[in-house]
Amino acid sequence: MFERKGRGLAIADIKSRSQDRSPEPEILFLFPEGKGPDAREIAGAIEAVEGASISLDSLPAQAGFESWFEVQRNGLTYELAGPETGAASYNLQPDRLIGLDATDAHAPMHTIELALGPHIASGRASLPIVQEYLNLGRHIAEGLDGLSAVFWRPSRVAMDVSSFHTTIGQWVDGGQLPLTIFITFRDVLGEGLQSRGLSHFTGQELRMEAGLMPEPEQSEQLGQRLAAQLIHQGTISEPQEIAGPDGRPLRLEPSRNGRFVRVWMG
Repeated sequence: MFERKGRGLAIADIKSRSQDRSPEPEILFLFPEGKGPDAREIAGAIEAVEGASISLDSLPAQAGFESWFEVQRNGLTYELAGPETGAASYNLQPDRLIGLDATDAHAPMHTIELALGPHIASGRASLPIVQEYLNLGRHIAEGLDGLSAVFWRPSRVAMDVSSFHTTIGQWVDGGQLPLTIFITFRDVLGEGLQSRGLSHFTGQELRMEAGLMPEPEQSEQLGQRLAAQLIHQGTISEPQEIAGPDGRPLRLEPSRNGRFVRVWMG
């Protein structure tokens, strides 16, 4: 259920709506406040996607939602839900904006959520499932009139519809991982850079220690390379040494609580 706080909602306020549904949606479709599509328009956007079908819709038990759909495509099941008319809106607080004006980050938004179905939620870190999920999202986005932005929740990246469609389309067509969507970095009290979004795939975030590279931009570039490697490799449980882009050794070490991979100069 939504946990309401006055007029707005923070992205972090998304809560599981029931034990038998996927815990949290990763894809959010964002519309100007009060201008979201109705159930018929949402259904039309789903039905316009090649290979997609609606298997269930508008379950009355889903209190707080004007429309709810179970969507099937390529053997996978998803849930698409839109909040009821007049419901509290999200206030975007993204770590990165792609193709959007900074003022958009503070505007209340009417939100539709696309989540993995419960039978595949345990595979949410699997790249083939993530790709199918985002590919469905980009096709549904094409049919949603008035859509302002798409939000990828794990990394808190908000992007315009064109950027979302192009970036995911390139990945589906055999291109590189869309790391600009999957991973963001932020300064941690001057002590280095910390990723957001990597834990969706590996259960761990990167912590780039201060002074690792001469410039913060270089540290972030290195972090993106390491993130791509770790997405394929998985969780780090033991210290490792690898060669950095300039040939110098780097040490990757899991934190004591296992939630971070700390990167030091070897």
